[in-house]
Amino acid sequence: MKKVFLVSMALVVVFMTSCQKRGIPPGADLRFQSALKAAERGNADSMFYVGYWLANGNHVDQDLSAAWEWFHKAAEKNNADAMNCIGVQYRDGIYVEQDYQKAREWLLRGHEANRWNHVVLANLALTLAQGFQDYDKAHEFADMAISLAPNNTFVLGVKGRIYLMQDNPEDAYAYLKKCKEITPHYLRTNAPFAKALRAWADSARAAREKASDRN
Repeated sequence: MKKVFLVSMALVVVFMTSCQKRGIPPGADLRFQSALKAAERGNADSMFYVGYWLANGNHVDQDLSAAWEWFHKAAEKNNADAMNCIGVQYRDGIYVEQDYQKAREWLLRGHEANRWNHVVLANLALTLAQGFQDYDKAHEFADMAISLAPNNTFVLGVKGRIYLMQDNPEDAYAYLKKCKEITPHYLRTNAPFAKALRAWADSARAAREKASDRN
């Protein structure tokens, strides 16, 4: 039994050493390795997925520095999804210092690269509202995203969050309800937006009950 264990450990060490020599990141599974090979051959979509998985720790150990590099490589090949990720990183201050101006520039580039990408449109809308308080343009891009993906909870949630930034919880709540109808567990996966809307709903309900008691 001990001999089998030692042989197994030796094989693991050989495999890990082989991966290191080939430049394969730690924790990379076969799916990641396949995408990495395609990315190294110049495939832009594979470059994006390699970056995305590195950023999120999917199929490989998380590495934000490497993810940033792969996003830029994909962006150089006009990949809108990669431009979206770079824009979001600048907007939210992930790995880089928060910079709304650069976020807007990258998201606009992503929109130019693919005008039918609803995720880019939604993130651009959120950036314009959050970083520039340009609510008219934000709603315009959010509505474009909704027209392309009317049942996408991320897109609908962005529209609701923009209304919330404008201190309009009633219209924001309408979009939260749509999200819940599509995805019942939406409240658990979008805590900040949902928490604010629940607080508003509770206060509105309390106000109605108080008015009813007076009558």
